Amino acid sequence: MGGDIAKYGMPYRWKPGQSGNPAGPKPGSRKLFNEEFFRDLHETWAAMGKTAMQDTAKKAPATFLALAARLIPQQVAVDLQASTPGNLSPSDWSDLATLARKPLTSRIGAGTY
Repeated sequence: MGGDIAKYGMPYRWKPGQSGNPAGPKPGSRKLFNEEFFRDLHETWAAMGKTAMQDTAKKAPATFLALAARLIPQQVAVDLQASTPGNLSPSDWSDLATLARKPLTSRIGAGTY
């Protein structure tokens, strides 16, 4: 009997490459769904978000921690550029540091203050 159902259903099946909905979805329906979903999410979060987070942290700390971990970026790019104060060249900075280490009296006598 199973073969009979398959045989009788064959004319109604879609052929390879044929769409079940040739007209496609309504224009903008996906966008509208997304907008409505995020609006509803925002409203729900505004009403209950903090309370829901606190309840989850108390009742299911593993779930809370897993969610928090997913929000942390997997890779963080850091761009560090070292510079001396006043953007002095390393040699000028070295000269200034050497001069600063000398006692003030020796600089006054030498006329280098």
